[in-house]
Amino acid sequence: VLTDLQIDDALIVVDQKENNLDLSTRNIPRVELITVDKINPLILIKYENVVIDAEALKKIESIYG
Repeated sequence: VLTDLQIDDALIVVDQKENNLDLSTRNIPRVELITVDKINPLILIKYENVVIDAEALKKIESIYG
C-alpha cells in the first residue's frame, strides 16, 4: 500500500486509539500509531510522513497553542 503511494514510512497520530485501527496498522511495516499524549519531537523527526486526525489536531492545538 505504501509503495503504491511512494511512501517509505508513516506516523499516525490519533486522539484515542480504536481497536480496529490499532490492529490494522500493526500489519503495515514502518507505520506507527500513537495517541496525542505520546507525541514528542523525537518521534516526529523519525518519520518522513505524519498523519494527524482532526480530533488529535484540535487537542495538539489546545495543548501547544
